[in-house]
Amino acid sequence: MTSAAAEGTPHRHSRWACNGDVTLHYLDAVDAETDHSRVPLVFVPGFGEEALDHLTLIDALAPRRLIVPDLRGRGPSDKPDDPYDLDAHVADLDAVVAATGLTRVHIASYSRGTAYAMRWAVENPDKLASISVGDYPAAQIAPPLEAIAVLQARERFGRPFTDRIPAPLIAKVIEQAHTELYYDRLAQIDVPLMLMHGTRRSAMATEDVIAAYRAARPDVHLVVIDDGHDLWKRDPHAVPRAIRAFLAGLE
Repeated sequence: MTSAAAEGTPHRHSRWACNGDVTLHYLDAVDAETDHSRVPLVFVPGFGEEALDHLTLIDALAPRRLIVPDLRGRGPSDKPDDPYDLDAHVADLDAVVAATGLTRVHIASYSRGTAYAMRWAVENPDKLASISVGDYPAAQIAPPLEAIAVLQARERFGRPFTDRIPAPLIAKVIEQAHTELYYDRLAQIDVPLMLMHGTRRSAMATEDVIAAYRAARPDVHLVVIDDGHDLWKRDPHAVPRAIRAFLAGLE
């Protein structure tokens, strides 16, 4: 394991949390300008991302407090040999939320970050103010093992995935994944829900996925972003703008 704490602090909003012996980095955008009357937002990044990729979201949501975690293996967080299953990731997220001392949050996610955010949400409904999802089913998906090489070679925001999560750990995340659906449990949570989805062929929130959200939550707020699965590609401000408008409408 490499030690995150030994690597220093990469940003003025950087903080550290512990899940057992795993040290986790997260951004906590709170300062003298923060409006503490607004419920903070926790944003869980996608697979090949790290917290520092989302500094523009901090700017877009200011003066709201924003927390963005680096779950195990990502960014400056510790990189243990194991485990990298769903339970471990959700426990990391829970440790970060606990470290902030917050008792009520909005939670948002993009892509595979939704697997961890959604599981945490359905297990902690008393802490939720709302849920926002970026182009993903209400599920953890178990990709085929062939996806490992594809993801190890992929880039995000102009940098290889492997700059943020080492290639062997990409393999472990995929190998240790199982399919788990949350639609039934999501139907029982009485908080506002938003799904941001792309319109192009690569979008993961397909018509069937949207129908599943609607069946579970007829009140789901749908936001169409003219892009594929990469909701930032054509307009980097589309997701921050959608989240900001959604939260403003709730308050």
